[in-house]
Amino acid sequence: MCTHSSSGKLYQVSTTLSDTGRFFEKLLPQIRNLPLKQMVFAGSHNSGLYHMNIPFIDPLSATQEIGIYEQLLRGVRYFDLRVGTDRHIIRHGCLEGPLMGEIFADFQQFFDEGHKELVIINLEREDGENKCDIKEILDYIGAYALRRSEVGQQCGAQRLADIQMEMLIGDTGHIILIANDEQECDHAWKTADLRIRNTWAGDMDEGAMIRHMYEELDAFDDSRGELLLFAWFPSTGTGFGNSKGANARLIETITTRPFKNQRGKFPNIIQCDYVEYARVGMLCEHLIRQVNGIPHEMAVSSAS
Repeated sequence: MCTHSSSGKLYQVSTTLSDTGRFFEKLLPQIRNLPLKQMVFAGSHNSGLYHMNIPFIDPLSATQEIGIYEQLLRGVRYFDLRVGTDRHIIRHGCLEGPLMGEIFADFQQFFDEGHKELVIINLEREDGENKCDIKEILDYIGAYALRRSEVGQQCGAQRLADIQMEMLIGDTGHIILIANDEQECDHAWKTADLRIRNTWAGDMDEGAMIRHMYEELDAFDDSRGELLLFAWFPSTGTGFGNSKGANARLIETITTRPFKNQRGKFPNIIQCDYVEYARVGMLCEHLIRQVNGIPHEMAVSSAS
């Protein structure tokens, strides 16, 4: 938002409006014939860890501060969910987050409200026995889960990354559920079906993380139909939650550097802790428009 004033009175406001709750839907006229690999997804790291069952642990171990529904409204379309014992979303052994029902009820509410979107859920097992049953998840999102048989009938053996957005979104929107386990289900895909190349550096220093991300970008050639993921959750300095401050620099970091490598490839997922501080939904819309040559839309109003 840009404001101009005279003698303390506001006389002009110029704003770029972005309805991140309908992220892909409003872009669909321009992206309908583009494949999935031409998109840039806003992603949340450890998406379900916005609170734990032990209250004083929350500020020390949380990776998000808003729930799944709020993340969806802010444009997050790639979710990293770690399923552990007793149907909890967990991280690091005994630290347990919200119940599975709470998590997937948020997805159900979002799609039931008529959001015609494409969401990727990467469902992984955390340490310990996995008691999560895909059928329980489908009680919530089964109507919106993209089915393998449906894609096969329309697209044959084509890679998911090469399928056009219009088909993937469909009439009501879809969830691509990637279940990294042994369960066979028409509504769930495996990591071999949609490879995510994760650029996590193993280092929380912001400079080291940036260097590693762009080294990975330089090497990226999409030879296996992968989607490239930029992992952004630095924690420079001391204390917890310092990625909030780093997130304020995320847009500048990404938009002031070449986003495509010499082979024309670019990151497909920008994954963050504390997504609300990064404005990652708006950033990804800008990047989709940039890499695909889609003009930006500006709404301007004036008042005196």
